[in-house]
Amino acid sequence: MKFLVVFCMLFFVAAASPAATFDELSTRAAAARDANRISEAIELYRQALELNPKWQEGVWFLGTFLYQKGDYAGAQKAFGRFVTLAPQAGPAWGLLALAEFRTGAYDSALEHLERSLDLKAGEQEGIGFILRYHHAQLLTRAGAFEQALRAFRPFLQSGSADPSLLAAVGLAALHRPRLVGDVPAAELELLQAAGKATALTMSGRTDEARASFADLLKRFGGSPDIHYLYGCFLFPTSPDEAIAEMKRELAISPNHPGASAMIAWSLLVDADPGAALPHAQIAAAGEQKSATAQYVMGRSLHETGRSKEGLPYLEAAASLDASNWENRVALVTAYAKLGRYADAKRERANALRLSAEAAGIAQR
Repeated sequence: MKFLVVFCMLFFVAAASPAATFDELSTRAAAARDANRISEAIELYRQALELNPKWQEGVWFLGTFLYQKGDYAGAQKAFGRFVTLAPQAGPAWGLLALAEFRTGAYDSALEHLERSLDLKAGEQEGIGFILRYHHAQLLTRAGAFEQALRAFRPFLQSGSADPSLLAAVGLAALHRPRLVGDVPAAELELLQAAGKATALTMSGRTDEARASFADLLKRFGGSPDIHYLYGCFLFPTSPDEAIAEMKRELAISPNHPGASAMIAWSLLVDADPGAALPHAQIAAAGEQKSATAQYVMGRSLHETGRSKEGLPYLEAAASLDASNWENRVALVTAYAKLGRYADAKRERANALRLSAEAAGIAQR
């Protein structure tokens, strides 16, 4: 009987105690946050959000603290909730993508990183560097190697020799669709050497790059992709030597799409589209996200009298590399051949604009 009386008293006391209000919980959450009591803050933010689900500040700090604690799935959920409340918040899309990266949701991470960068989050100090670096890695994983190398370029201007960065650049340069974290330890030395040679090339240190390539060929010349990469280095200044390297690559990797694309390009330059077409077919089938591969396929079809078939490839090339005026020029000729004169006029204007921009950059 005594126990029952005590229980009833406790029940009525609890019932009489008012539940914490949103204002009280949010104030306590802020105090816990300021005192760096992260676990307590997380719980208080969760309680406050039950009362006010649209409280943006609370969702933001909840996601941030969950990420700091290593609860990436929880952070992913929180930032996913935040971007529904504030869809123009670029950093939130970026943090959502980083949480997705940590949970292995790579396709969503790439999509959301690109949304974040479109909203200028990549220009913000601190987080911008992290977002752009992860974006470059995910482009490589997706097989968008040319875009990945362009994305890595700003990281190479300082001459960084960070091993992880060089390995990531090596993956993109050698057209290997993986993340550095997925690479076996035995492959890292090759990737870092390839990344170093590529980084030196992209930063304009040609003599150092040449020496680096000599070392790469000496150590790893029998491995796939190495002769292709060296051929790309040679192509602007020594195209005949470059094609010889591409043929050496094909002896190691008979259906190498990158080497096939460069051979097709060389044959197109020599006005032999019929001979270029078989190589272009291998290239376009093997690398659907390569502007170069799509370009040589489109041109090969167009110049062998199959403009209608070639047009989608040329349009894909222009979409994949919107800043390349050659892609636009090829579109002009294809559209004109097909009687699409308004489209040809538009692309001619685009080509002239890109050519003028390139000339202006060269003169600076």
